[in-house]
Amino acid sequence: MFTGLAPGTYTVVTSNVGTATCSDTKTITINAAAATCNITSSLAKTDETAFGANDGTITVTASCSGTCGTLQYALNGGAPQASNLFTGLAPGTYTVVTSNVGTATCSDTKTITINAAAACTPPVITAPTVTQSTCTTPTGTIVVNATGGPGPLEYSVDNGASWQASNTFSGLNPGSYNIKVRLQNDPTCMAAYVQNPVVLSAAPGQTYNGNVYFSTQAQLNAWSSCYTIINGSVSIIGAGINNLVPLSNIVQITGNLTIQSTGLTNMDGLDGLTTLGTTLTIVFNNSLATMDGLGNLATVGGPFYMYYNFQLANCCAIHGLINGGVAGPVAIFFNKVGCNSVTEINNNCTPSSPIVAAPNNNSIHVAQGISQKKALTLYPNPTKGKVTVQVQERFETGTLRILDFTGRTVLNQQLMGNNLEQVVNVEGLETGIYLVQVQMDGQVINRKLMIE
Repeated sequence: MFTGLAPGTYTVVTSNVGTATCSDTKTITINAAAATCNITSSLAKTDETAFGANDGTITVTASCSGTCGTLQYALNGGAPQASNLFTGLAPGTYTVVTSNVGTATCSDTKTITINAAAACTPPVITAPTVTQSTCTTPTGTIVVNATGGPGPLEYSVDNGASWQASNTFSGLNPGSYNIKVRLQNDPTCMAAYVQNPVVLSAAPGQTYNGNVYFSTQAQLNAWSSCYTIINGSVSIIGAGINNLVPLSNIVQITGNLTIQSTGLTNMDGLDGLTTLGTTLTIVFNNSLATMDGLGNLATVGGPFYMYYNFQLANCCAIHGLINGGVAGPVAIFFNKVGCNSVTEINNNCTPSSPIVAAPNNNSIHVAQGISQKKALTLYPNPTKGKVTVQVQERFETGTLRILDFTGRTVLNQQLMGNNLEQVVNVEGLETGIYLVQVQMDGQVINRKLMIE
């Protein structure tokens, strides 16, 4: 008996001991036993998360006993793969075969069904909670109110350009906003608010009733930005004042505006002002170099006085105003070259255009071809009681006005056309600097008068 033999072909010789010629030979084959293995598998799945997403998955868990090699997995008769995970599956029933690599007869087969997600039910959006801006809080807030699911929602107020998980949108500037809401796990399932757009309005301006007097920059800085209209007059007088930006929301002043003896270099901060009810006075501002910032002022309901601003050379911002926007007389003199008169401003700002009198404007504009103004002298100057007005040429009609530093007319007198020297009594006027404005035959001459 022979034991422990491996599969193969064997030759056996049977003979008598000592007699080799007496024997018998036979051949036999020992076959190998059939290979055995046992594969056990199970399947787990995730169903479609959103209608039409086709995002189901199948995960295979398998074990092998017996003669086992490397496991492989095939889905619905397809080519086997090494990974036990199948993704991106549409709803349906799937067959998974788990086998040994190279031994297709050693396998296990299982089936599983991936379910479709329910069809999209869009969120329901109700009226949002809106907080409008105020003069102290210039931005608004929208809280989107919506219900729906499954899962959390996402919100947009820019018509879907951007999304966020919070339903609160704060810090919004005035404007129109379009609300949309969608399912976070199904971005295609969304709804728009039926009453879009939601409008956030600019904060309404308030009216300040009464006169306002600023003598320091601190007072200006403390001015409330809530006011857009001042129902009264405004006086800005003080050498320490150098910035009008706190007044940038003002669009209308019903009374006078006086800017005097300040440290301002420009009018920035009055950019919003469009309408002034009565007199505009800008005098004795020794640092003022430009009228930039006053360019939107379209209407002055009374006179406009601008003088003794000795650094003021750029007045193009008021070019439109002095050519039709001033209801009363315009007195501009003793500033720097370029801003010494209406004529200078017009020549500097529109040098190629003839300058003519604007309608409804009492200022005098010199058109091309008009001769130089008649010479005029005041003496004595300074004076303590009377002043003589001397002209070099005769004229037909003439008037004389004396204005104080606020622009108020304190004396009015007719001049005799056939008299080249005329005496004016100023004894009733207080000590100070005055403007003498003489109009003769349509020409205006301005002179400074000192009364002691």
